Amino acid sequence: MPVENIKTRSWYKVTAIMKKEYQKEYQGEGPVLQCTMLEPTTEPEDKLVYFN
Repeated sequence: MPVENIKTRSWYKVTAIMKKEYQKEYQGEGPVLQCTMLEPTTEPEDKLVYFN
């Protein structure tokens, strides 16, 4: 999906690959997500994310 088609305040399911790249903000290497797939979706029932 082209960036121009992404709508503000919309919900998307993102699939990404995590890479380690040099980033000025990290002052060295750090994690970077590279999007591989972007799909429009509906708002989730629970907007909080839980990590167990």
